[in-house]
Amino acid sequence: TGLDYDRFCRSVMLSQGDFAAFLKASERDRSDLLERITGTEVYTRISIAAFERHKLEQQRMAELEQQLEMLDIMGPEELAALRERAAQADALKDRVLRVMADLDNFRKRAARERQEAVQYANSRKPFGKPLASNQGIQFPLVELNTRCEMLRALIHKTAWLMDRDGAFSVSDKVSMCNYQANRLCCEAADFAMQVHGGMGYSRYKPFEHIYRHHRRYRITEGADEIQLRRAAGYLFGFMKQPKPKGVS
Repeated sequence: TGLDYDRFCRSVMLSQGDFAAFLKASERDRSDLLERITGTEVYTRISIAAFERHKLEQQRMAELEQQLEMLDIMGPEELAALRERAAQADALKDRVLRVMADLDNFRKRAARERQEAVQYANSRKPFGKPLASNQGIQFPLVELNTRCEMLRALIHKTAWLMDRDGAFSVSDKVSMCNYQANRLCCEAADFAMQVHGGMGYSRYKPFEHIYRHHRRYRITEGADEIQLRRAAGYLFGFMKQPKPKGVS
């Protein structure tokens, strides 16, 4: 209890009058009565600590109430409009990401076409020597290989910039990737057919199907001319709006 023997005896052997006065006393007076009864100042220290803690909590509460008054709380209509704009932005971002994934798949398909043409040029030996020994076969395949690597670097850089600066921060580069990937895939399929000869044009090889399938992407979902016009708009300063209308 923190009391010595004499103080403990005094607190146990209270007179009836002192005990009754203690029960009837207010909260502020009880500590004084307990000190007088027990001869200790512990209750004063407790009261001081409790008062200081209460004062500190009141100050914190006042600061929180002041901060709450400074907040501008949105109404139901403003909150609903904000949520709708956020949903539109998320949907457009998902669409852009899907387009970027499709473009990378086009680039990979062009790389596979180039690789198959290289393998065939090494194995086919008309007139006693491989086709790959002819510079007329080598140089176009080198050009395709270089363009595949350059396009891959541009796609990766565009995706990195989108992650860093936002989905609509590099709309011009998305257009560059779009028309270059579609054009490269068609040209790779076309030259693969040329290297394979008549067999490449037949359905025994996938090149004629790839060419027909990917040729339509240069018309639908934004023709080559649309993509070029958009990239030119950012290059020459004609286009100032990086994001679609309605997206904040």
